[in-house]
Amino acid sequence: MLGARSRQVTGGIAWAAFGKHPAWAEFFAVGSAGPCALAYQAWVRRGFDHLLEAGHDGRRPCVYHLWSAGENETILLFGLLRASADALGRPFPLLLTGTMAWPGWQSAWQRLDDFFVGMWPEVEDAARGMHAAPADILARLAAVSLPTDMATPRRPGDNTRPAPTAMFTGGCGEEQAERRFYAPLTADDFVRLWTQ
Repeated sequence: MLGARSRQVTGGIAWAAFGKHPAWAEFFAVGSAGPCALAYQAWVRRGFDHLLEAGHDGRRPCVYHLWSAGENETILLFGLLRASADALGRPFPLLLTGTMAWPGWQSAWQRLDDFFVGMWPEVEDAARGMHAAPADILARLAAVSLPTDMATPRRPGDNTRPAPTAMFTGGCGEEQAERRFYAPLTADDFVRLWTQ
């Protein structure tokens, strides 16, 4: 370790929830979905359709924590993508995203998993909880404890590795992995996440 730098998270978090949840029979989308969150929602829809067209039933128990570059260099999107279904048992993923301004996050990208680790159980609870209405998920997410400061220990070579455009940590069933993407996500990328 060559020292520590501190990054301040600025502004608030814009939360959005999209997909299907066992509490309701309908597809839903709620929250403050900016350009990046809307792009992820469209990617999930295209990717899941592509998965079904390829002959998969979409019922694998997949869960991913994710973070991604936003619509400009100061925006960071993070969230949870998990297998889900509506009250009638029809499968479709549930995507919960938070978007925030964090200038310079790219220089600390290798520490983002450490930064978010404490909040994932709360986000998972929001995803699994039985809510009266979709907006109740947003109320749960608004109460998530997110650190406002992250010490970023630096190691030799940290600044030589470019930040991925997106990183997914998790998997389907027992197999857990970290998957980095350096190009825009495609429907085939979704299928690979859901089938590997």
